[in-house]
Amino acid sequence: MKPRAIIFVLALLAGLGLTLAIFTWLSRPKPGNEPPISTQPDAVAYLSPLDGSEAWLQALDGSPARQLTATGGRVAGLEALADGRHLAAVVENDQGGSDLLLVPLDGSGAVPLVECGEDTCAAPAADPVGRWLAFTRAAPDAPERPAPWLLDFTTSQAAPLELDALIHALNFSWSPDGSRLAFYDPTSGGVRVRDMDTGRERMIEANVPQAGSWSADGRYLTVNNEEGEAGFAVMKVYLFDMQNGKSSLLLGEQPDDASDYSVPRWSPDGQWLAFAQVRLVRNPARQVWIIRPDGTGARAVTDNLAYAHGGYRWSPDSTRLVYQRYALGGSENVPDVMLWDLRTGQETLLAENAYAPIWLP
Repeated sequence: MKPRAIIFVLALLAGLGLTLAIFTWLSRPKPGNEPPISTQPDAVAYLSPLDGSEAWLQALDGSPARQLTATGGRVAGLEALADGRHLAAVVENDQGGSDLLLVPLDGSGAVPLVECGEDTCAAPAADPVGRWLAFTRAAPDAPERPAPWLLDFTTSQAAPLELDALIHALNFSWSPDGSRLAFYDPTSGGVRVRDMDTGRERMIEANVPQAGSWSADGRYLTVNNEEGEAGFAVMKVYLFDMQNGKSSLLLGEQPDDASDYSVPRWSPDGQWLAFAQVRLVRNPARQVWIIRPDGTGARAVTDNLAYAHGGYRWSPDSTRLVYQRYALGGSENVPDVMLWDLRTGQETLLAENAYAPIWLP
């Protein structure tokens, strides 16, 4: 189904009574393709509360958090668009599926972006230059087989990425220049990397359903694989070189390393990778670490064994991490959103009963 026009911006221009202004606006790329604003350079969006979530925005200038959506607690996911003015939100609808909404950060109210009816649309991933929004779409009779879709902001049209019904997607990862899209295809058992200009694809074998993280120069993509070591099935991390097609082991190289490593996230400046680790023979509390791309300089971000940590994201300037933590040992516990400063090592509580944090670009 075609997404509706973005009514609030058109109404604003129409109010000016200038035909030329309206024509100029319609000729511009849709939200996501404009340069980031500077009025909110330091802000984090997240979901809260855990039971019945809405989208919230927390500026890091000491001002109170602002609620951005009012859906009756139906928001299930968030993605920041490249323009710095909008979020894409996954929202459960009345037909048993989920839609994508366009959420302005100015609080003017969400509008439909992609209406999916009985289908479940999820996992939105915006490219860094603002042309595309990738997402998954699954029919109600085949929820385990989500198809990869693309919304083109320049035309407001959404269509399947692949016409092959056997190709599915679980999540996405865009290269920093927006020229390539990686997604995990569970049918093929690996990560597909699509060149958006040529349509050519490369297949990277992997048995963990994650799309990985790109290096700042777009040369490397992290790939997770589950392998057996010392009686355990453990998760290891490889760097796949897009130039020579070879992989090198980054995390899990010691034979006695009985640890699960989660998907790393590359810092925008290319200097660090953040990851989470569980030492299976010591404590089940997942902790966040950072490491240099060459495997040196490993540094613990968290070390509180009373909490499991995850959902980590780098700030645009690569100086801070935002992540969520969850207290172990109680079914009534709720997650918190935390902030960590690379320069000082200081950890700060950003929001209680909150999760899935993302930075604004």
